[in-house]
Amino acid sequence: MKIAHALKYTPQPGTVCVSVKTGSAPDAAGPLRDYLEIAVEDTGKGLNERELKKIFERFYQSESGRVSARQGFGIGLNLCQALVKLHYGVIFAENRKDVQGSRFVVRLPLGNKHLKKEEMADGKPEEHLSLHGRVEEPAYFPVQEKGKRNPTHYRVLVIDDDEVLRNFLQESLSVHYRVDVAADGMEGWQKALATLPDVVVSDVMMPEMDGFQLLKELKKNPNTNHIPVVLLTSKTELASRMEGLEQGADGYLNKPFSQDELDVLIANLISNRLRLKGKYSGSQEQEGKVKPLKVKNTDEILMERVMTVIDQNLGNPMLSVELLAKEVGMSRTQLHRRMKDITGLAVSDFIRNIRLRQAARLLKEKRLMITQVAYAVGFSSQTHFSTMFRRQYGMTPTEYAETGEKASEDTEVTGTGTKHPDEA
Repeated sequence: MKIAHALKYTPQPGTVCVSVKTGSAPDAAGPLRDYLEIAVEDTGKGLNERELKKIFERFYQSESGRVSARQGFGIGLNLCQALVKLHYGVIFAENRKDVQGSRFVVRLPLGNKHLKKEEMADGKPEEHLSLHGRVEEPAYFPVQEKGKRNPTHYRVLVIDDDEVLRNFLQESLSVHYRVDVAADGMEGWQKALATLPDVVVSDVMMPEMDGFQLLKELKKNPNTNHIPVVLLTSKTELASRMEGLEQGADGYLNKPFSQDELDVLIANLISNRLRLKGKYSGSQEQEGKVKPLKVKNTDEILMERVMTVIDQNLGNPMLSVELLAKEVGMSRTQLHRRMKDITGLAVSDFIRNIRLRQAARLLKEKRLMITQVAYAVGFSSQTHFSTMFRRQYGMTPTEYAETGEKASEDTEVTGTGTKHPDEA
């Protein structure tokens, strides 16, 4: 476990060295007078001296540095410590004196005279000792009951920098879903834009982009803000949970978690999403038998007026919040407040999203050059257009036009169910 951790946090062109030797400590009391020493040394950034003892705590998260760069120690070191103690050994960590980096050392007594008879292996490999008897599988490695639910076409994106957990979730969830994986928040963000999964399951503490920042990016983008997000974290503090919930997390599971609980949570999130889309036939049984009343509320009336003005001025670079407010007969502040309540977006963001959506349609038709598309939807600078397009769709306009991949054509502009009047 420590070798994997050293490799993970030692940047190129650093080194990780593993050494094994025997030693003696004549003055030591107990079985460690003669010992076997296993040392793992790296040239990484080293350890915080104040945290050297805490890192052996289960799921300890280093508080040094920015959030996305924090080191997470999971259960690996805690499990190593437990196994070493079972053999009457010691494990400790220290910073190297010769160069920058850390050093982890395990010392185990030589021979077996220090072990009691009941502590000796009986030749049955399935029997494992622990501090309290048998070692049980972690809560997120349960025996999977195959065939509990039929495979579906729904897509789940798993984002976690722990390769073991990431691979396990991919294997277990693949029984029921199409599963994509990513090793950090930035990679996960790119894959979410490209694949538009039905559910995202993400760790919180990750390099490049942490889970909270990833959640924020997903929820503010109109192409992904409808996707439910489940956060997995070893941080149990109320403040941490509140931060995730305030950013729009749809589920929160603490490590170690139950695989069954995760399965049920994902299934319920997908089911609830389908209900919101009105795809459950039970609610549609009488449709067509009763003529519906067409009564527009004030929000719908306002959105029709807003969309009319935007449609008429889509190619006008001067289309702004002020112009839109003037045309719909409202003050700038009042329009901003109403639009925020209806769409969840600022007016300027709403206008830009409409422009980019129309640009995506034009690019897929492949009848116009990139510059023509930019001007057609009201961008006076192709560079600015390309930057905004890449931010929303995860690729440049040229890449989008070349791939021809479906890029959230069915996603609502606002992410809240508001449609363009022509699409209603």
